[in-house]
Amino acid sequence: MVRVALLDRDGVLNRDRADYVKSVPEVEVLPGARAAVAAFRAAGWLVYVVSNQSAVGRRLTTPGAVAAITARLEAEAGPFDGVFYCFHRPDEGCDCRKPAPALLHAALAAARRRGPVEECWMVGDSARDVTAARAAGCRAAVVLTGSLTAAAARGISPPPDVVAADVLAAARAILAAGAAAGAG
Repeated sequence: MVRVALLDRDGVLNRDRADYVKSVPEVEVLPGARAAVAAFRAAGWLVYVVSNQSAVGRRLTTPGAVAAITARLEAEAGPFDGVFYCFHRPDEGCDCRKPAPALLHAALAAARRRGPVEECWMVGDSARDVTAARAAGCRAAVVLTGSLTAAAARGISPPPDVVAADVLAAARAILAAGAAAGAG
């Protein structure tokens, strides 16, 4: 049995930018990201990044630049068991751009190659992350290091299971919930 943490990238692991994270010098790993990934891994969880990256579809960056950004992020916050990106623009109507669940389904398919999935959580910074999580059959946590305020997070429908200050607080809450469930 495997447990899976699906982490959004911008606003969760690294600081989000209004003009998109387009190159390695723009990567600013958020405090607690490395500790959160390490906590999941120490507890035996698989860790995947699942993220919309429409800057590629908008021609503001390239897949190669995104790969370099991922390598930097993995060096500073990882390691990750896999990375799944949607490069489409919102107007393209693909099935992989969150809130659609295809990215999450792809990550879960990769996890299933390691064993049956016992538990899955999506940690994001938007309502679309919660919607994608629910559609993929996962629990959801939102962090307040992106664009959401606490009030906005509480107003998401369906509501997330956890609202946390940052990804480390989310990881701690998720792992504590799993430990409590295992003890019950």
